[in-house]
Amino acid sequence: MAFFIGEHLPAPGSALSFDLLDRAVQDSYNMISVHISNINYRSKVEAIIEEARSQGSTRVYIPGLEVEDVNMHPDELVASGKVIGVTSQWIELDSLDPLVASASRQVLHHEIGYAGFCGLATLLIDGPKTAQQNMAGYCQSIVQGLAINAYLTINIMLPAFGPSLAPKQGEVDDPSQDSDRVPPDVLYDELTSWDIWNTIRTSARYTSRLGLGLQIEYSLPRTHTLKRWKYLHYHIINLPPPPPLDSFGAGYQDYLQSPLQPLADNLESMTYEVFEKDPVKYAQYEKAVFLALQDLNQQGIEDICVAVVGAGRGPLVTRCLRAATNASIDITMFAIEKNPNAYTHLMKMNRDVWGGAVTLVKTDMRKWEPPNTYVHILVSELLGSFADNELSPECLDGVQRVLHPTVGINIPQSYTAHYTPIMAPKIHGDLLSRATSSNSVDIYEVPYVVMLTAIDFLSQNNNGEPNIHQAWEFKHPVPENELEHDCGFNDHNQREAIAAFPIPRRGVIHGIAGYFECILYENANGTAIVELSTRPDTIDAKSKDMISWFAIYFPLRTPMPVPDDSEAQVSFWRHTDGRKVCSPMTVSSQKSPGDYARKRVPVAVSEICSSKKNGCLM
Repeated sequence: MAFFIGEHLPAPGSALSFDLLDRAVQDSYNMISVHISNINYRSKVEAIIEEARSQGSTRVYIPGLEVEDVNMHPDELVASGKVIGVTSQWIELDSLDPLVASASRQVLHHEIGYAGFCGLATLLIDGPKTAQQNMAGYCQSIVQGLAINAYLTINIMLPAFGPSLAPKQGEVDDPSQDSDRVPPDVLYDELTSWDIWNTIRTSARYTSRLGLGLQIEYSLPRTHTLKRWKYLHYHIINLPPPPPLDSFGAGYQDYLQSPLQPLADNLESMTYEVFEKDPVKYAQYEKAVFLALQDLNQQGIEDICVAVVGAGRGPLVTRCLRAATNASIDITMFAIEKNPNAYTHLMKMNRDVWGGAVTLVKTDMRKWEPPNTYVHILVSELLGSFADNELSPECLDGVQRVLHPTVGINIPQSYTAHYTPIMAPKIHGDLLSRATSSNSVDIYEVPYVVMLTAIDFLSQNNNGEPNIHQAWEFKHPVPENELEHDCGFNDHNQREAIAAFPIPRRGVIHGIAGYFECILYENANGTAIVELSTRPDTIDAKSKDMISWFAIYFPLRTPMPVPDDSEAQVSFWRHTDGRKVCSPMTVSSQKSPGDYARKRVPVAVSEICSSKKNGCLM
């Protein structure tokens, strides 16, 4: 993590010079910030406003900047990238006085235009003076300002501590004169700054050219407030070295990727290689196979047959052979793979590594017919980020007929999908930018695999851990009567789920984060169990440091604001028509009015977001 420290030239009359920048560099600063205009321009503007007010005018014209009004000029110093412009801090874009608001807007736009002309890349603009004035006017000024120059990034300066935005003593009437007045400590809380920022960025459609500059005061807000600002959370904790998943995913934070369709597509070698970099997952698989072999051996099963279906480049085959060696049990080993290119690599592995100990079969696992034998242990790695979203149930149904009917073991034996609502403004902004260029696929009706980083879990327990609910479960092998009555429509693999998530503090639901848990193997008496998990609250206990899967993200087309002490209800379905599988979902928000805790008043509801058009092909 790198910090960039700048020196601010606080006096509006401090003109930019090479001497100032050289001194800042010698003092180890990375940059300097300087006011665009000076006190001379302020005096001009204030005189114009007073003259208009004395004449009873409701409109005012503010002329542009002149040479004596500015602190910088277009030169190589400004173009160095080490200068940040600061707009006038005396203007009031959110003023309720139309003269002041209009003049302030014109001053801001003149300064933005001049900053862009000079070649500045970044501007700092003060946020609203309070949270209870003309927010719409402020937002309009910022949105118009963004349109003036397409290359400038604007950072809104706000205090990290929301109550500091409350009017100071003397700025409001005596509360004792108005019995209906709401006390400032009720109107202004720790999330007030976030409320303002959320309003501004929403008005600007989450553009990446609008940023936030947080002003840190002597006392930091509580942890749950800092989590809203995410990166500022680093100030109040001692960071250990990044976990393996963070190191592995460097550069992929909040980057949206489409889930794999391994049934429909043949994966590239590089994709397989990424999966194979996870030692934790394969160690867990090896442990599961070892336990299964021991249990079968104790039951007196001889001539044990193990098959890896969807073998890829062979990492699971290697682990199965190693487990058999460690258990001192001879096995018959099959590797099934439909990808002709991966099959060629399997042939090389069998020749150079496995010593010809593996029978290779190039076919879709659902069409495989083993020669005169049942499989005792059927091993697969077909799980997606939402457990079943890469069609593990459908694949394993198709190959179940080869499994021994009484002692056959699936690895994994079961898996569950889990979900929770999250706030993900960076991801939503990315989707908005993609929406303007995407003509074919509805980007809001497609789930994404993503390393979730700049997010906030809106539903948390008292320990600050996310509330994550299970959606559904799949177990293997499937009872034969379920398969017999399916009639080829895959109805037995349909699922539905609904869960309520308490939202203690207000926010915005941008989408749903999905995870999975998996039991690779549990013996009959429950004394040994091998598991995998991607849930942030259970991964350390079940498969610490596993890196094979990122979370899945189901976006909402329209972000849903949720109030304090409300409840979000999320409904999921797993639909299939026998040809493809999709997972539609919908979100609603409700709140209890006043003291009526049992009553729920609807606040908002989303459309049903469906990926049917882009479902996973069977």
